[in-house]
Amino acid sequence: MLKVGQCMRPSLTADQDSTIEELATILHEKHVGSVVLVDQNRRCLGICTERDIIQGLARGIPVSAPVKRIMSRNPVTISEQDTLAKARSILIKRKIRHLPVVDKEQRLVGIVTTRSLLEDLLGV
Repeated sequence: MLKVGQCMRPSLTADQDSTIEELATILHEKHVGSVVLVDQNRRCLGICTERDIIQGLARGIPVSAPVKRIMSRNPVTISEQDTLAKARSILIKRKIRHLPVVDKEQRLVGIVTTRSLLEDLLGV
């Protein structure tokens, strides 16, 4: 059975005080859908997705505001030792597309996305 650690991808990270504009630029330039916000020990504080940025702008939050105003706090995470079946289940049940992967000390080590699962399992 495949483990999350075998299929995860590197995750882009940023500080929660980065601006919305800075994160939007990262998402655009790196062609990714999320950035994980971490503390100095790489522990997950939140996640910011394209959807979060769009919703923040629709609510009138300026692009100069810190991303902590729009990020999803305390994101659901998964262990690198968990199975891909568990990751799939979490993604479906929580209706999310990005799942940060953490080690035993709860430090970010990667990310599993619906896109990466499709690529790894189906070769799409």
